[in-house]
Amino acid sequence: MTVRDVMTKTPYCCMITDTVQHAAGLMKWNHVASIPVVNNFKERKLLGIVTDRDICLKIVAAGKQSTSKVSDAMTKTVATSHVDDTIESCEAKMERHRVKRVPVVDSQGVCVGIVT
Repeated sequence: MTVRDVMTKTPYCCMITDTVQHAAGLMKWNHVASIPVVNNFKERKLLGIVTDRDICLKIVAAGKQSTSKVSDAMTKTVATSHVDDTIESCEAKMERHRVKRVPVVDSQGVCVGIVT
């Protein structure tokens, strides 16, 4: 099996200019704990990922406002997988980087899915 077989296709995304309140709302409404961050909704080039933990630690615990931008909370260096990677290689990457979610990108860096 490959990542393509288990990934969530076209996940909800946000942009770096969105507020963390908007990102948190997307997480709440869609019952997810992370949102890939993309350059825009047409191209969907992956720039990072923002998680509920990022928002708690980098915004709330730091006393920042919910109007802070996603760019202030997101993780910019992201472990990714490709659609044709094996599930085992994706799992190994998750273990190595100690993450629970891995965005899936195509050869152009476009976010096409997420594995949780």
